[in-house]
Amino acid sequence: MTWKISFEERANKKLSKMDKKTKQEIDKFISEKLLVDPIRHSEQLAGPKKEFRKARVGDYRLIIQIKHHEIIVLVLDVGNRQEIYKK
Repeated sequence: MTWKISFEERANKKLSKMDKKTKQEIDKFISEKLLVDPIRHSEQLAGPKKEFRKARVGDYRLIIQIKHHEIIVLVLDVGNRQEIYKK
């Protein structure tokens, strides 16, 4: 099954501000792992945000939502692991 990727505006803004190396690492992770098997390469969040998942890319996290009925991985947010969960 081939997944499609979609980015929320917030995630796009944060990605555009990141340095080139970090963006390349995140792009590589998305194309080689997340689009192949998003469930295997992410973990479900706990508590009130359990409908979302996190994907680890070095010190950065992608907060995603998997929409099975549309075969879409929606990237909601991207950020450093120390800051991403404070929202």
